Amino acid sequence: MQSFLYQQTLTQSWGAGTWWLVLSPGLLAVPLSLLIGKALPNAKFFFESGPNPGERGAYEIVMLGMGLGSLAPFGWSMYLWSQLEDYRGSFVNALVLGILRIGLTTGSLATNHLDLPAVARWLGFWLPMQGTDIYALVRGILHSVDGRAADAFIFLINLLPTMSGLTTLLFAELMKLIGLDTPAGYWITWSLLTIAFLTALGIPLAFEMESRDGLASLFVRDAQVPLVDRLADRAANPAGLAAVFDESTLWREGSGSGFENLRYPMAAKGLVRIWWERDEALEVSHDDHTISLRIDGGTPTVVELRPADLTGTGVRDRLAAALPDLQIEVIDDGDVPLTFPAALDDPGDEHATKAEHDAHAADFVGVGSTRDDAYVIRHTPRSMLTTGFGVAGRSDSDLDAIPIVPQQGLADLESSALGLGSELGALLAMGAAPTISDTGIPPAAGGHLPTLAGAGEHATEVYQVFRRWNLDDRRVNEWRMLVAGGAASERRAGGTDYHDGLRAHATPASYASPAAAGEDLANRMGWLPLWRAWLKMAADVTADSSATTAQPYTPYVTFADGHRAQPTNAQLSEAVRFLLDLRP
Repeated sequence: MQSFLYQQTLTQSWGAGTWWLVLSPGLLAVPLSLLIGKALPNAKFFFESGPNPGERGAYEIVMLGMGLGSLAPFGWSMYLWSQLEDYRGSFVNALVLGILRIGLTTGSLATNHLDLPAVARWLGFWLPMQGTDIYALVRGILHSVDGRAADAFIFLINLLPTMSGLTTLLFAELMKLIGLDTPAGYWITWSLLTIAFLTALGIPLAFEMESRDGLASLFVRDAQVPLVDRLADRAANPAGLAAVFDESTLWREGSGSGFENLRYPMAAKGLVRIWWERDEALEVSHDDHTISLRIDGGTPTVVELRPADLTGTGVRDRLAAALPDLQIEVIDDGDVPLTFPAALDDPGDEHATKAEHDAHAADFVGVGSTRDDAYVIRHTPRSMLTTGFGVAGRSDSDLDAIPIVPQQGLADLESSALGLGSELGALLAMGAAPTISDTGIPPAAGGHLPTLAGAGEHATEVYQVFRRWNLDDRRVNEWRMLVAGGAASERRAGGTDYHDGLRAHATPASYASPAAAGEDLANRMGWLPLWRAWLKMAADVTADSSATTAQPYTPYVTFADGHRAQPTNAQLSEAVRFLLDLRP
């Protein structure tokens, strides 16, 4: 929950009106000091006719201004501490400073009626009060020098007491000097000052904070997220579409139809090497499933591969039939199947940039005369077999590119690769909890799912989120299942709840999902969007997680029957139960 609140705090962007309300306690410190000072024994003479307020009056108004000025930074710091745990040391300092200031202000007011020497008042209360501000200033400067901007901010807002005390004394002296010690003069001046603080000062500050992306601008600085910053600096915040594989680019090895027989396209490697031992010059060009052979610049002989020819051995046989004198050798395993129609690379694939590739893709390249300088025909690059997907689904547009790391404000965290990875990590960590528990996992009574000892019937061994996925590549349906939504169910045929790719020891005969009804929403919504929506709903103290109504902030989902609606709280909870194998 703490990490969720941390993310919410960093990514929210308050409007200017909200910021104005948040800043108002600090803006009102001086007007309130001038108002309350009118009731103090000596400070009142700044605003009323009578004797000069003197040293006692200055002491009262300064201590009052500093005391009231300390309340806002204390409140701000304690609120932020409730949301952020990474700056605990600085917040503890803010707590101690706040308690000291409240105590010193209370002590100064409580002893104000005593006839203490001036030196006792100033050294006993004002100097320690001023010392707290000096301490905050020094710590703030040191943190700024070290690049710890968030810690510096926590200390520097604690300079408000000195600023409030001196400003209050300045305005009090000016009011006395100008002669605004009549009731009408005081109230008119006080009203104008209050309006000025809340408008002329408060409104520009509120808009400035809104333009800085709110709290994120204060707590996400270069030194606070060094890895994000270094990555962004080195690669100018790189972004791209996720490269995932459509089912048509995969094949199954052996006779089995299970998940374990599924194979992805292999890395770039040669299929056949060819050389030409005759005196004529031979050139070759190739792309997709076509190979063109040209002798002495004449009319090319075009060899088109058929689906039955899509192996290294098949390429050799087709070339040998087209040009009998061509020397051909299959490289490594000649029976590995190729994709169709994009089976072969092209001469442009040897070049470094897309522009160079496009310029040379149709080139004819000379074929060597010996095996040592033979020309190698390779299968098509894996990058040519992938499908580009963004967070929202399939895309050919750079506008849908996924940034590797978020911007410094973290407003785009959820749509970045770093954000998606962290959310998946959190989901997997939740799923791993029952397995790694120190209490052990004895068999469940009367069932085939083990139950976590001492945790009731809800904590069970988790299977759904721990599938035997390839660690390097994703299929299109897997990307839809995790991120984009709209995935097809991978439940194995036969009426069981078993899904292809579940962990090996969860066999069709031993696994039954305790919340199978939640699968459809999990697939339609995508696991990570579902997880995100459920966390937001679960953290809402006004929401009932079992309600059959939807929260206004829950995103719309296109269901299997085509209708679009917001999932209810109960549907979200059921889908999360499915992912984590939780018993209802």
